[in-house]
Amino acid sequence: KVQLGPALAEFGFYYVEAHSQSEYVQHMGYHFLEHVICHHWNVMPTEEKSKLKTMIVSLLQKAPDGLLSLYQQKIAQLLSELAKREWPQRWPDFFDLLFAALHESDTKAEITLHTLRVLAEDTVASPFATKPPKSNSGSRWDVNVLPAARRKDILVAFRESSDRMFGLLSAFMHAKYTVMASASTKAAKDLACRLINLVQDLLSVLMEVIQAEAMFKGQF
Repeated sequence: KVQLGPALAEFGFYYVEAHSQSEYVQHMGYHFLEHVICHHWNVMPTEEKSKLKTMIVSLLQKAPDGLLSLYQQKIAQLLSELAKREWPQRWPDFFDLLFAALHESDTKAEITLHTLRVLAEDTVASPFATKPPKSNSGSRWDVNVLPAARRKDILVAFRESSDRMFGLLSAFMHAKYTVMASASTKAAKDLACRLINLVQDLLSVLMEVIQAEAMFKGQF
């Protein structure tokens, strides 16, 4: 199992990067990468973990304009799964990486916003904070349940980053309002509107995170 994880990650990354291949091949690549993170991460050597993290970060950094929404969400899911395991202790610059990407392109902005929302939702949602029923044994529940200590770490990290995060998201949203008001094409207006809606949805989830952290604080 220790050897299989890194090898499967290499295959997965190769398939994801194979843009000339069918969508089925690329989709399989994303599945391989998520499988490695969810099922092999704890037994992988530190060097291999770092290598896999670099691979996945590069998918965000090299995401081309017009990347299919499905693939944007797949990259966001991978980044979120890494953050659940590494942030903030072993990945202190996770937010810096995301907010740098937020201003590089609209596609990278969408991936960033999806990533933050998935991470926030998975941290706040009760199924990720409690043990799943036995009837779900072996399902994806077993992979995604966050131990209480990890949940606390992530909630605290969200709260400590909230002022900066809200400020950056607010500035980004106002910039997109300006774009929407001045855009000369319907496509540009629709894209700006979609990004604004993503920010608003994320902000509503982040408010739940702050409330959950306040309630969770007294349990430790």
